[in-house]
Amino acid sequence: MATPKITLYIDIVSPFAYLAFHILHRSHLFKITTITPVLLGGIMRETSNRPPFTVPLKGEYTSHDLHRQARIHNIPVYAMKPEGFPANTVLAQRALCVLQKQDEEKFVGAVIALYDAYWVHGRRVDDEEIVREVLEGVVGREMTERVLEQAKEEEAKRKLTENTKEAVGKGCFGLPWFVVRNKQGEEDVWWGFDHLKQVEAFVNGDEEGGRLSRL
Repeated sequence: MATPKITLYIDIVSPFAYLAFHILHRSHLFKITTITPVLLGGIMRETSNRPPFTVPLKGEYTSHDLHRQARIHNIPVYAMKPEGFPANTVLAQRALCVLQKQDEEKFVGAVIALYDAYWVHGRRVDDEEIVREVLEGVVGREMTERVLEQAKEEEAKRKLTENTKEAVGKGCFGLPWFVVRNKQGEEDVWWGFDHLKQVEAFVNGDEEGGRLSRL
């Protein structure tokens, strides 16, 4: 028997990655979940994809579905698009890479706080001062200054690039992206918040879930 594992690739700018993280974090599955920060813009470039909000009808539907899914699942979300959407999250994502290496618990807390700032309160996470304020609330002023300084160094830049390439190598073209290993050691992938039930079924080695995952 293999140890089940879920890898969830996220970027703070992605609303449906926010929903997926919110649900997983409150689920029994979170203890087998690895959160991996990536750069959604880099994924889009690597896969020649386009953000749904750049396609008029698709963008309108996506916004409608975001708020519908948030209501259904009782997830708090900002009533409008955050100001400046889509935000350039390079600094925030690099800071998350730095934090994850240093302290997993504080890393998760920072993900929660950044998602809350952006998708619940509509704050600009492309503003370094706002990122600083959000991180200070999680790790304190001294550690925040170290993290932000290190986020501008080559190691953090390289790590975020590596994570992004890893995701693309696993077939990722958008977020949220799940790579899942079940009890039998089999691996499969899913795109989208609406596949969480299939992810759970596959983790448990459920035959029906396995069939669904291949539709």
